[in-house]
Amino acid sequence: MKDKQECICYAPVCVQEREELYGALKQETVTLRCHVDANPAVVTFQWTFNNSGDQSDVPAGKFTSEVTSSRLNYTPVSDLDYGTLLCYASNEVGRQKAPCVFQW
Repeated sequence: MKDKQECICYAPVCVQEREELYGALKQETVTLRCHVDANPAVVTFQWTFNNSGDQSDVPAGKFTSEVTSSRLNYTPVSDLDYGTLLCYASNEVGRQKAPCVFQW
């Protein structure tokens, strides 16, 4: 079955090949950029935060999305705000299997 426009479609994959390591002081805002490659263009992003086994979704109002990238301004306030931020993207093909990883 061939489309009029052949598409080599695939779910999003992280452009950065390794974990990004960040150092930030308490009350210091750092801008994280999650950039993915996907075809068709990314529809949605999801950020999650993980520390000491607790995982929680970052509210959608805290980050912005532009086609194949998402930006999160992150400000650690307490020791519990240090851990790992994961960024997942989804398009009509599926959800990103391996997230973009930002270590604190």
